[in-house]
Amino acid sequence: MAIWSAPNIKLPLDMISSWLGYTEKDTKEFLTVAGVINLFRPLDRLVAELYPNFTQMCAQMENVVLISDLVFIKRGVAKSTPDKVEIDEAQLKELLQGGGSDASDDEEELREFKEDEMEEGKEQVGDAVKVKADDEEMEDEEEALKELMKEYEKDGDDDQMSGPKMKGIAMYANPKDDPYITNHDDSDEEDEKDDFVIRPDDNLIVAAKVDQGQYSLEVRVYNEAADDFYVHHDYLLEAPPLCLEPFYYDPGSDNKQGNLLAVGTMSGSLEVWDLDIVNSVDPVLILEAEGSGKKKKKKGGRKKRDGTAQGHVDAVLSCRWNAQMPHVMASGDAAGVLVLWDIDEAKPATVIDAQGQGGIQSMNWHPVESSVLLTGSMRGFVDARDCRSDKVAAQWNLGSDVEVEKVLWDHFSPFHAVVASNDGKLRYLDMRQPGTFLLEGLAHEGGVEAIGMSCAKKGLMATGGADGTLALWSLSSSALTEIHRTPLSLGRIHSLAFSPNSPLIVCVGGDKF
Repeated sequence: MAIWSAPNIKLPLDMISSWLGYTEKDTKEFLTVAGVINLFRPLDRLVAELYPNFTQMCAQMENVVLISDLVFIKRGVAKSTPDKVEIDEAQLKELLQGGGSDASDDEEELREFKEDEMEEGKEQVGDAVKVKADDEEMEDEEEALKELMKEYEKDGDDDQMSGPKMKGIAMYANPKDDPYITNHDDSDEEDEKDDFVIRPDDNLIVAAKVDQGQYSLEVRVYNEAADDFYVHHDYLLEAPPLCLEPFYYDPGSDNKQGNLLAVGTMSGSLEVWDLDIVNSVDPVLILEAEGSGKKKKKKGGRKKRDGTAQGHVDAVLSCRWNAQMPHVMASGDAAGVLVLWDIDEAKPATVIDAQGQGGIQSMNWHPVESSVLLTGSMRGFVDARDCRSDKVAAQWNLGSDVEVEKVLWDHFSPFHAVVASNDGKLRYLDMRQPGTFLLEGLAHEGGVEAIGMSCAKKGLMATGGADGTLALWSLSSSALTEIHRTPLSLGRIHSLAFSPNSPLIVCVGGDKF
């Protein structure tokens, strides 16, 4: 499904087309021209004036709350004392006493933004639409901008913001140096230090969190023996996170070991975060499309869709690390593009078009055959693909009206895999028998959205669905038996994961927290 991105707006293109009464191609051109001509008039305001319902839809999307994905980190992987990104005392004193960016920086950024938007808009519209700039209007707007910046600088002088940024608010980098604070309680500090340390029997659980327009990764500590479960640290994201994948390979470290997390985002990039670094504001690496000879777009910019991009051009829906070939990461997007990334080189090694199968919503590397990747698409296709030759070794088709939500190899029986779909069914397949299913049964009303398999308890599987229930199953090649079902107070269940160290522990995420 194509997504058009504008400030604070991410709506399906076909929905916008139906409102405008245009084809999708004409809608793209209209939105592009609107964004180019109205540089000082946000696109969401322009469309909202023409179509009032648009604003209401945007307001509804701003209220979205959910855990889109979650993963466990194995015990012993995380550093016992994570590194902190900190400002030293001298830098903090300098910040408190003065300094700051000049207003001209803001003006320069705005000028660059205008130039980029003009260039990008003209490239996308091409010969179909001719854009005329009103020179006099642009000059008036630039003069108005200069006057606005002058007022900003004047107000900054009045409020002492162009000089000392925090003077009079906070004068001491270390609270113990403040003479007005006489009672220094060290007990809370000791408790914080103890909670900050990652013990050998601790698991980390990372949740991709969407909270009313705020996007973050929440890293929690879970200790089964002590029954501890608390937030250790988090990271703020610029785009909604859609999928997570931990991997323990760091080409930049001496021993090649690390504690990294790949995050597929709505913006079409695959961000890599180092979970051993606290207070980080940026990922350590961004894997994204590279256009052939094209100027690299700024982070969050629109991607080229003319076939020149070597990477993703739409939202990244799924990603998986190949533990047997640790330098390889696979990811799939909403446009049906499958990318195999070379982590060592930080660039695509292979780009595969799924040829009309729809968005790749789920994938899973085979537990034994390192080159075999199982994928599930939004148009009902399940492919077992040999990535060495770009050939589909086996294929199953659930029907164009069925979306594959999750695929999962049975690591106790490597020839078999489980498929979950939005029609509420679970299917069990044998890769030696393409096109047929060994087992098929209804698991949830409204769709199966999450599945997981115990790390050590053979046949134990968990599913979560749109009906808000968690179900446990006993799975074999001849039968799928429900063991237990319980409703949870999490709303619609979007994600679940079994602990990699405890066979009976499962973590669940929904649209309530």
